[in-house]
Amino acid sequence: MSPISKNVAEAELPVRTSPPPLTPHLQNLLDAATAETAETDVRFKAAHEFLTFGYIDKAREILNTLPASRKRTARTDRIAQVEAGEALLQHVIPDIETQVDHQLGRKLTGIMVMPCAERTPFAVIMFGGNGDRNFTLPHQLINRNLIHFIFIRDSTRCFSLCEISRLGPDFDANLSNLKQILAELEVTSVYCIGLSSGAFPALKFGLELEAISVLNFSGTPNLNIDEEPGATMAKYPQLVQLYKKARHRATSMDTEYAARSSHPSVKFLYGEKNKRDAYLAGLMPNVAGVTLVPLEGFAGHGTFEEAIKRSMLTPLLDELFSSKRVMEPDYR
Repeated sequence: MSPISKNVAEAELPVRTSPPPLTPHLQNLLDAATAETAETDVRFKAAHEFLTFGYIDKAREILNTLPASRKRTARTDRIAQVEAGEALLQHVIPDIETQVDHQLGRKLTGIMVMPCAERTPFAVIMFGGNGDRNFTLPHQLINRNLIHFIFIRDSTRCFSLCEISRLGPDFDANLSNLKQILAELEVTSVYCIGLSSGAFPALKFGLELEAISVLNFSGTPNLNIDEEPGATMAKYPQLVQLYKKARHRATSMDTEYAARSSHPSVKFLYGEKNKRDAYLAGLMPNVAGVTLVPLEGFAGHGTFEEAIKRSMLTPLLDELFSSKRVMEPDYR
């Protein structure tokens, strides 16, 4: 890959032994995939989900049990992309450490980078939510041509505004390292996607990285409870960890976006019948270029999965990549 020199691509990453416990979901997948009677589709599914959660060696091991095929080659190439991303991370963050389990191998926590094999100016940064433990990266996104893909998962429940494992100790360091990663990849057009609690960091990082557009699935653009009369931590317990560590980061994207002469365009999906999510999605009333998309008849919070079920994800991605930045006050 052009942005990474050969010596960097062959670098070995320092490791730290720390057995990461499997969720029941992943344990069930592992049991099913390693059974003697496991079907091919079950093994492909398990390999993909283990890669999603950073268990890169286990994903490769499962793929190696399958007979040669075009599908297996494509999945193996995907692992090679992640390995190239690990080399890039080592280049940008020389002291990066990776967890290793004696049975499962490496676990890539915090950040996963999948660089495109060809030169391209486009990158998608996706921010996972607090409840995405069983989330699987959709093929509609990672199979897209000419896109660098970066996936960020925050295990601290701080909306990716504090420490992100293997990326940085705080927001400023995370932002600086992301900028360097994008520079190494020669990216000039950034798009952000947020899921649930990942919606806020998608907006915040999107603003600071001068992204073209942000696509959010549920979530909130406002973490400042001072702007809601009578609101307490009892009403918003998900804010406790952030307020303990970095209260000043709990801001309003309505305020921050409205203060900029240029900012990303924004699209918010939410369940039409989910009153809380509908209320939160509407908390950017003073910002041009914000589009609200209620999912008709849907009362749940998992709008990302629902969008996939309704065959909406590919059209939404098409719209994301055709979006333009907003120039205040004249948005076209």
